[in-house]
Amino acid sequence: MSNERDNIIHLLQPLYRGLPIIICIMVGALYLAQKYLQYTTPLYESTAKIKLADVNEGVPSAQLFKNFDYFVNANKIGAEVELLKSEVLLQKALRSLTQYNTIYRVGNISKTDLYRQSPVIIGIEVKNAMWHSRTFGLEISEDTLLQVTSPNGQKLQGILGKTIQTDDFTLTVNRNDSLLCKRPNLPLNDRYELIPHSENKLVQELRANLDVMAVDKDIPVLRISYRCPVAQKSADVVNAIAQTYINDYIQEKFQTSDTTVNFLNRQLNTFSNRLSQSEQEVENYRNQENIINIRQETETDLRKIADLKKQLANSIHPTNAILLDGGLCAYLCVVQNYKFMAQRQRKQTEARM
Repeated sequence: MSNERDNIIHLLQPLYRGLPIIICIMVGALYLAQKYLQYTTPLYESTAKIKLADVNEGVPSAQLFKNFDYFVNANKIGAEVELLKSEVLLQKALRSLTQYNTIYRVGNISKTDLYRQSPVIIGIEVKNAMWHSRTFGLEISEDTLLQVTSPNGQKLQGILGKTIQTDDFTLTVNRNDSLLCKRPNLPLNDRYELIPHSENKLVQELRANLDVMAVDKDIPVLRISYRCPVAQKSADVVNAIAQTYINDYIQEKFQTSDTTVNFLNRQLNTFSNRLSQSEQEVENYRNQENIINIRQETETDLRKIADLKKQLANSIHPTNAILLDGGLCAYLCVVQNYKFMAQRQRKQTEARM
């Protein structure tokens, strides 16, 4: 038994000797992992879903669009995915965001994107196209003093609110008073980095982190996802793309309906003019050839006879008043005149027939 115990102790001796080293390695690994998670930049992903218009339902299924909108495709999921990734639509979405400059707060180890949380408002106009997407260094001290480091290393001194102008760029830095009032503890004096982007560069970066796919091949629903280190920016980009796509679709339908309405109005005016011209030609031909529409004239004369009979019937009511005034002769004359006119009208009608 003692020999077995000695053997076990002999086998465990290396473990006893290496245990402190293992513990130190584990503690060091945990410390490094904590620091990595502390300084690493997380990625946030925002998602939006869009239901595509079904040509068999709603307004697009109306007879107007079935007849005249030849560009409607019942199976257009793949086409709409490519449309959402197109450069034109992404440019429209970026214009609605109006964020062409990226501002970072620079720390000792990492830097933070100050999307809509910057204590300064920076306006820059880059005259040298080579300086697009290049880094400008900014340092603010004493709440007013400004030092700018251009991409070529040139240092310029300035003051907040004053414009710094060179041959390559024009820069203005102002305090973001609205944000500083909401967040009075937000530090202003610090080091910053400014990257002015061109529109094409922004579109490329946006497309690289953008993912558009169909939820299912048989379901007309698109899923738009965008990954970004700033959660608010990720959500704003997704919402801007979705809203731009919806507005573009509405504008397209308005243009289609306007084109259809204009076409119908032109056709109506054309046929109305032709109809008026044809009626005028028929009337002129009838007058030249002395053609009489017997049925139409008969209906007109019968209508006149009916009107005369109504007048005769209406004249009987004041008969008593005429008799009381001694106007019997006048009344009989009126009756004879009505009868004579009615007989004459009837004879003319019979003669025409």
